[in-house]
Amino acid sequence: VTSVFGNSGPTVGATGDISATGTILVTHLSSPLPLAQGGLNCAAPFPILAKTATYQVLLADFTCNTTITVASGTFTLTLVASSGMPAAGTGVRILNYGSGVVTVAASGQNINGSGTSQTLAAGSASAPTGIAVQTDGTNYFAQPVSASSGGGSTSVTTKGDLQGFDT
Repeated sequence: VTSVFGNSGPTVGATGDISATGTILVTHLSSPLPLAQGGLNCAAPFPILAKTATYQVLLADFTCNTTITVASGTFTLTLVASSGMPAAGTGVRILNYGSGVVTVAASGQNINGSGTSQTLAAGSASAPTGIAVQTDGTNYFAQPVSASSGGGSTSVTTKGDLQGFDT
């Protein structure tokens, strides 16, 4: 991100040049924007992380809104332990499109009000199984994510006007 400010405010010339009079301040962020400044503190927010064996889900996975994909194997993904709970409102998505069964286990917290684990049945590329997991900072909440097989279409219903913008 780069920004330019001057006493009279920046102006853009016909050739795209940016100019300002007075003091000019130029900033460039070369590292992730920290949480305290409204960022995710992630070098790559919303990453995709492939797993084929047991994995301890990390705090950073929640902070960066990671999607964990499973192409093969039967194993357990264990969520962050209660001693290092992710911040409220953060989450991960887990998609199983492999032939194995994936168990999503808590580490001392509840998932949807219960201490039990969640199980993702075997899936396929055209019909993966999955869950979206979020936290309130104390416990976890999981919403199933599923896809129907056979292609088809998805319709969107809206109330009001839809508007598009040319860039």
